[in-house]
Amino acid sequence: MVKKQKSRNRLNKEHSPYLLQHAGNPVDWYPWCDEAFERARREHKPVFLSIGYATCHWCHVMARESFEDTEIAALMNRAFVCVKVDREERPDIDHLYMTLCHLMTGTGGWPLSLILTPDKKPFFAATYIPRDTRYGKKGLIDLIGELECAWRDKQDTIHQTTNQVQIALEHISHVNGDNALSQNEVHALYHDLKKGYDEHHGGFGSAPKFPSPHIFMFLLRYWYVYGEVHALRMAEHTLMKIRDGGIHDHVGGGFHRYATDIEWRVPHFEKILYDQALLMMAYAELYQVTRNDTYRLEVLGIADYVQNEMTAPEGGFVSAEDAESEGEEGQFYLWSYDEVKKILKRTAPVFCKAFGVLPEGNITDEATQKPVGRNVLYRIRSQQDPPHGTGSSRNIDAAIERSLEKLKRARTQRVRPAKDDKILTDWNGLMIAALAQAGRITGFDKLTKAACRAAAFIGQHLLHKNHQLVHRYYQNKAGITAHLDDYAFFIWGLIECYQTTFQLPFLEQALTMCDTMLAAFWDPGPHGGFFFTSVNSERLLIRQKVQYDSALPSGSSVAYYILQVLSAITGSNKYHRYIEQLERTMADPIIKNPTAYAFFVGSYLRNYDTPASITIIGDPDHASTSAIVRSLQDRFLPYAIFRLNPANENDPSRTNILPDFGASVTYPGHAIARVCTNTSCYEPTADTVSMLEQLHARKVVVDFEQ
Repeated sequence: MVKKQKSRNRLNKEHSPYLLQHAGNPVDWYPWCDEAFERARREHKPVFLSIGYATCHWCHVMARESFEDTEIAALMNRAFVCVKVDREERPDIDHLYMTLCHLMTGTGGWPLSLILTPDKKPFFAATYIPRDTRYGKKGLIDLIGELECAWRDKQDTIHQTTNQVQIALEHISHVNGDNALSQNEVHALYHDLKKGYDEHHGGFGSAPKFPSPHIFMFLLRYWYVYGEVHALRMAEHTLMKIRDGGIHDHVGGGFHRYATDIEWRVPHFEKILYDQALLMMAYAELYQVTRNDTYRLEVLGIADYVQNEMTAPEGGFVSAEDAESEGEEGQFYLWSYDEVKKILKRTAPVFCKAFGVLPEGNITDEATQKPVGRNVLYRIRSQQDPPHGTGSSRNIDAAIERSLEKLKRARTQRVRPAKDDKILTDWNGLMIAALAQAGRITGFDKLTKAACRAAAFIGQHLLHKNHQLVHRYYQNKAGITAHLDDYAFFIWGLIECYQTTFQLPFLEQALTMCDTMLAAFWDPGPHGGFFFTSVNSERLLIRQKVQYDSALPSGSSVAYYILQVLSAITGSNKYHRYIEQLERTMADPIIKNPTAYAFFVGSYLRNYDTPASITIIGDPDHASTSAIVRSLQDRFLPYAIFRLNPANENDPSRTNILPDFGASVTYPGHAIARVCTNTSCYEPTADTVSMLEQLHARKVVVDFEQ
């Protein structure tokens, strides 16, 4: 019998919702800190490292089964020094140990469970571990005893394992930078996506299916540059399937994290801020391409959800909503057939047919595969549906919207999933970029204002006077040294705010912060590239370069994009060496696995677009200026750059940051546009039709001057 002792859990003073969830555990948790590893060395104990996040379903399961169990806690406290990490608060630690878990086991996920030596090197890795051994999966009770014995009796084996893991980690972190990118890699990525495409259900591969919106953004750019219609079809087909699927919260708006099946019907119900941001971008761009109002409405629907449910009172955006409520995943989102009938009454039959609601339920128990009597809502479309846009179609759509509103009102009586209400700089940067872009494309100033307000919040609360960002804000406390993603994503947001509002301070801040980013994260060695951690960050086993795009683009990919954009806006060669070096650094991994770098390759496609600029000279408040601006914003110009320069030489806001393409043009009192390619320019025109004709044969970079 293990002697029970009072827990010395040290998490109650942390500023992470996830760590605070575990502050009452009987496990003697430490946050990640020197004290924990010093104790491990002093007592010659291994470290149990548990990494998760506040809205992680299987993290909750493992906590209930094991970390809240006094018997398990006593075993853990005897065998280990126990350390808890919020993967969203410390993505540097998470990236490192997730990489190691993949090296050691071939898999990964959360909760991430590792056993480390006191010098932070792992010799055991797993994800979720059940309390007791079952279904061939060893339980924590049995594992603890085995790991204790191994630590006591097999130090040589452990030493060999940690050395092998360290060597493997250093090997995969090395890049040679000797290859060069070309159009071959662009086409290889497209053909790999085409080969893996699910023609029936959209998306790529089998279940589980993640949206990965940056893949669709690449496909739209591939279509734009090469005219490949199938690329556009794959993007539109998948985004329609995602919109119709259960991964979409048809009642409350927004999207769940991923689908557990190949048809996008049964979601993992967690909602994360970055998914909302990236999907908003994808639907906004698809609207520009197709002019299908369905996609514009989806953009506005995501924005409404974010503003209603994920916006903090101060103006920043919170991180996520949990998958479960009242201890059960999906409880807030699922419906019984009888509930739907009772709420909708007369219209229930039509609604149930449209959304696949069945008396026995349309989802099954994972173990028995039998229906569980509850339904996830997903839109069913059939050949018998009336043609889109007809009177019958509009009547059905209106009836369904009324039904969804009734269900939404009914759902407000349920216990809502918990929110992880910490504010992260990187994820806020993505949402700022998405809202500013969406405001520009849809013409809804409300979205632009929300983006600008959030940018101001970051500037006030998460940016120090020396232009150094911090990563997390929670309960009026800002902290944690920022990572590459924080800088790259926030600069992206600032650029989009500038291109939408033409307010120069956004551009000035983006340029200043870009210089700070290069100083803190750029590798000055022969191969270049960006480190994930700053020169001021804590030193871990290795200083990683996280280059691949996963559920969201990597900081390296976004940094490459913003360097291109800022270079184009300013007309400066300042960033060219970084851009060229990045292309060499990234060439080798992209050649080996192009599908893991969709955002980077989509940005690289800029090299095969005709560089051009449009200078608009005119009063920004004048209708003629607005007409020219709107005619450009209505079009899909993925490599477009919006530049604004005062025409009046005495204007106090005039700046030497931007090239003065309109200096030689006489202002006639109404807006005119001048299209330039490299150093060659067309005659200025006040006619938007003429301007668009000048652009017709080119893909352009778009600049503005007032």
